[in-house]
Amino acid sequence: MPRSKPIVILQSVLAGVTALLGGAALADFVDVRVIGLANLVMAAVTVGLGVYLSGSNVPAPTVLATQE
Repeated sequence: MPRSKPIVILQSVLAGVTALLGGAALADFVDVRVIGLANLVMAAVTVGLGVYLSGSNVPAPTVLATQE
């Protein structure tokens, strides 16, 4: 099933911000607490998006009946 453009854009932004946070942590560019908090927020958004996407994709053989 192809993904919609907003979901692809959001996933690419999440990947970019995660890479940016990793680089900032390695370079000691930002305080460790700020990076940790930002990383927790990014993880929460990523997990929430993953749960939402896995819940919205139901394979056809497991559906017993449809309601119109």
